[in-house]
Amino acid sequence: MPMVLSKYINGLGQESAVEAPISLTWRKNGRTINQFQGMNMPLLTDDGSVMFGGMMDEYVVTVGSISYTYTIRDGS
Repeated sequence: MPMVLSKYINGLGQESAVEAPISLTWRKNGRTINQFQGMNMPLLTDDGSVMFGGMMDEYVVTVGSISYTYTIRDGS
């Protein structure tokens, strides 16, 4: 299952916390089957995907305004 890891390095090169909205979306055939929305933390493991792993064929992670889409296929 996908896992979201986030780290913010400030202008001084130090790791620090950043608050940004995060959205995790599980999809099947282009339709949303479940979604989580909240604030970004330094580390987020997506244990929620375990329940939907057999049903979803797409997984979308959005942090702030940046979005990543993962397509799940047989053998992926």
